[in-house]
Amino acid sequence: MPHIDQANIACGFHAGDAIVMRRTLELARANNVSVGAHTSYPDLQGFGRRSMQCSHDEIVAIIQYQISALEGIAKILRMSVNYVKPHGAMYNDMMAKKEVRMAIM
Repeated sequence: MPHIDQANIACGFHAGDAIVMRRTLELARANNVSVGAHTSYPDLQGFGRRSMQCSHDEIVAIIQYQISALEGIAKILRMSVNYVKPHGAMYNDMMAKKEVRMAIM
């Protein structure tokens, strides 16, 4: 953390959990690092690297759920989440498919 200015924090769907999120947020705060939600498809086994066929509403809910989890912990620590950076297959799908990109945005 002392060597970076931004940290993408996994929100539980491809990696991480509530304890990991809290510890990572605490490290970021201690090192004055900006934090972002690193969202993904619900693919723990594949580490978010597998594309999933989700409807617009499913993608919106998947993103909102993960951001809310990270923002909730950040709020307790008096921190804010400053950006969203999709991970793995979600990022690739977002760049290749307008409908995925629009759901994420």
